[in-house]
Amino acid sequence: MKNKLLVIFLIAFLLRLINLDQSLWLDEAVVAKVARTIPLLQISYRFSPGDFHPPFYYLFMSIWAHIFGYSEIALRMPSVIFSLLTGFMVYKIGLLIFERKTAMWATVFFLFNPLIIYYSQEARMYMAATFFLSSTLYFFIKMVKYKHISFIYLSLFTLLSVLTFYGSIFFIGALLLYVIIKKQQKIVFALLIPLLFSLLLLSPLLYYQLQTAKNGLIEVKNWSLVLGKANIKNMLLILIKFTSGRLSWSPKLIYYVVTGFWLLVVGLFVFLGMKKEKLLSYLFILPLLFACIISFFIPMLQYFRFLFLIPVMSLLLANGIFYLNSSVMLNLFQHLFRSRNTWNLSSSVNKFGMTHLPCIVLLIFIIFSFVYLLNPSFHREDWKSLSRSLDSHIPVYMILPSSDPLIYYRKDVVLKEIRMVSQMKQIEKSIYVIPYVTEIYGYRYKSELEKKGCFEKKTTSFRELFLEEWSCGYVAMIK
Repeated sequence: MKNKLLVIFLIAFLLRLINLDQSLWLDEAVVAKVARTIPLLQISYRFSPGDFHPPFYYLFMSIWAHIFGYSEIALRMPSVIFSLLTGFMVYKIGLLIFERKTAMWATVFFLFNPLIIYYSQEARMYMAATFFLSSTLYFFIKMVKYKHISFIYLSLFTLLSVLTFYGSIFFIGALLLYVIIKKQQKIVFALLIPLLFSLLLLSPLLYYQLQTAKNGLIEVKNWSLVLGKANIKNMLLILIKFTSGRLSWSPKLIYYVVTGFWLLVVGLFVFLGMKKEKLLSYLFILPLLFACIISFFIPMLQYFRFLFLIPVMSLLLANGIFYLNSSVMLNLFQHLFRSRNTWNLSSSVNKFGMTHLPCIVLLIFIIFSFVYLLNPSFHREDWKSLSRSLDSHIPVYMILPSSDPLIYYRKDVVLKEIRMVSQMKQIEKSIYVIPYVTEIYGYRYKSELEKKGCFEKKTTSFRELFLEEWSCGYVAMIK
């Protein structure tokens, strides 16, 4: 079994190396900028007040990057490692509450989940938070079910998870509510003390961040759409992405039919898993419910903020598949096929449930993963290729707060704020325009440029990015 486990983790690691050097996108470039340009001890007060996350991940990445460098692979390797460590914790949790085979399959479902594969290759805090929360769950279960003394470890990982990602509070809140109902005071303190300490430690920073977020929602016209409002679409999208990964294609009808059908299949097994494991069911549903309620006031209902629930989903999925061997499913098959041969039917259901179904689910997960890994059209914004096409003598007009990816690849280009066009007395004869996030800001740059006598000559696409070449004449006359 150990040899099988090692092979699984080796394959999962190698899979994560495929196209690991694809272009950084905006948020990853921000991580690179912070790690490279801001001294470690200044991150919490020079950068974090304008961000929306706790500073721990940035502090960690600053140390990591100074040791291993700032390349795409170096910056993403921590997420690769954290994802593998999380897979190991899924296995350990599975051994606590299920038999070994179920634990093994739950680990496989997590490691090859297409959304996990995607975010295992992203230099962001989400995989770190997923590992810390999975470790929290492991020690939590040891204390609840087996009375194992894990107070220090439970408190430590609870603290690290909150210092890494504010969304961890939803999961910890669900754990707290569970033990309060069960009246297990020792575990309540193991969770509550680090939670309160971390919030107290972060409270001055959190105050400034909330003010920044409030101002951002006012100044950036469509920012709430990016954050994720509380609605049925965003809730369904979370579940679809959990089962099909970060893929999207046209026509949308086919996309929703394919991913919707697969969601129903996986959802059925997860539901069956919930019937036998109430704690995991509770921990899967309640954090989403908390977040949905909060999102009516502070939008945050984006699927990538809930990656920490995929380990729980993987455990429920494996449990649900093997639940096919129960008398409930046997009776269902008997009713559907009106069979009188109970022994043969039981044997067939058992064999199918134990061998074929897990492999089918795994195969489809791997197919979705390879569609992402091997098809560049599903990769991140291609700032790398865009930057190579730029002439350093021609200025680039764009929204400057979103220019970090371009600066990462090209420090020699001249950048200008496109929102200042209306106030400029003259514009260069030839300019580049990168209309990245202009829709989110609600800024109509084309009409402003056309008022200056400019016209668009050419547009080139770089995977979710567009580079426009404009001609404006030698002097823009203002009447």
